[in-house]
Amino acid sequence: MKHQEPQKWPINDSATLVKTPIHYKVQFTSPAYALIQSIVHTHILPGAYTDDQYRTLTFKAHSVRTQMIAPLPIATIGSMLPTLVRQLEYLLRVQKCTIYGIGPADIILINDTIPMFVGSEWVLRLEEDREEEDREEEDREEEDREEVGMVTRPFVSTEAYFSPEVLEIRQLPSSIHYKTAYASLGLWIIVLLVGDDAFYRDYIRHKQLDQCLDLLRTHPVFQTRLYGVLSRCLVEDPTQRCLLLL
Repeated sequence: MKHQEPQKWPINDSATLVKTPIHYKVQFTSPAYALIQSIVHTHILPGAYTDDQYRTLTFKAHSVRTQMIAPLPIATIGSMLPTLVRQLEYLLRVQKCTIYGIGPADIILINDTIPMFVGSEWVLRLEEDREEEDREEEDREEEDREEVGMVTRPFVSTEAYFSPEVLEIRQLPSSIHYKTAYASLGLWIIVLLVGDDAFYRDYIRHKQLDQCLDLLRTHPVFQTRLYGVLSRCLVEDPTQRCLLLL
């Protein structure tokens, strides 16, 4: 029997997809402990496993898409969203991490139904906001504490979908609120709805999330549950954002 060489495709700057005769692998350029845990422990992909270094995620699938074909139907996006929310909530609550950007190729689609975030370069470890500590409110309830991530590496505004506060960063390191992830997710969803990211280039200049929402007032998604999700994610003040699926 002729040996079949694995096929490889770059997903993004931090991951490569490998297909063998019996399974797929996502190989990360550096250890991706929190991100891989958010996939394995949430059972997004039943049977998925990793190596000791947390640099490879192995799973079985019929197909893997590394590029979303937009626009997508509202119902399709709505069906994918709970899986992404589950992964993000695990990162936030269990791994104490957030993501501060979602690139066009950072979410892959398994078996045409299961989305999976693999943009490990955008994952940040969270810590309690030191400015909050300095306010002498040491007796605050734990749930009232605000957590932030520290951006330490340079980035280009067009390489991912970023919240306004990330785009406003002028020096490194800089801290950002953990709910910056909600804005990135909302912007990514708009791309899937309208079919391209031309609006994002305008947004980079004005940095107004409400103007992005205004684009959808003539779209069929307006006044649907999905629009409600977007309206709660795309709030200017990151502390007021909410990722709630009704």
